[in-house]
Amino acid sequence: MPFALSRRLRVAARAFFAPLVPAVNAGEPAPRPPVRGSEPAEVVNDPRAYHVDIGPPDAPWRVFVGLPAMPPPPEGYSAIIASDGNATFPLLWHARERLAPAAPLAVIGIGYPDGRRFDVVRRCTT
Repeated sequence: MPFALSRRLRVAARAFFAPLVPAVNAGEPAPRPPVRGSEPAEVVNDPRAYHVDIGPPDAPWRVFVGLPAMPPPPEGYSAIIASDGNATFPLLWHARERLAPAAPLAVIGIGYPDGRRFDVVRRCTT
């Protein structure tokens, strides 16, 4: 016995699925949305912020370092270390500069040597 859908349910389903299905008679494929996180990463332009690339040549890591304006205390700086450094380092840098500019706190981000916020392929395979 066939299953009958109400008119209201058919209209709702059509409205929901229409953006997901390319138009058959349009003659061109539907545009693909950009991969989330593939936007260019923000670059912190400050002499106290720098990065170094470490690791094997075929899969290096980029370590972002942001030092505070004050000289290191005798016990050294405290540090916040974050993964996804391409995306998180600028956020942590700006937050530290705005909320605690005099704190002896270094900001460290571990990311990828790539200009995007996230290296989706390496992030999901390593």
